[in-house]
Amino acid sequence: MGGIARMCKLYGKMQIGDVMWVWDYARDIPVKEKDMTKEQWKESEKVKWQQIKEGLEESKKEE
Repeated sequence: MGGIARMCKLYGKMQIGDVMWVWDYARDIPVKEKDMTKEQWKESEKVKWQQIKEGLEESKKEE
């Protein structure tokens, strides 16, 4: 995984020069923010929140 991918996956997005890169959780790759369609945004957010929910459920099981 390259530098942009690592940073975007860790922080969700980052700006390099005039380009904002975001992490697409559905496809698991960094994408230029302006290149994402509304449908891609919706799917990415859906996957992101599913992952968060699963992480919270796992942490509750460990307690």
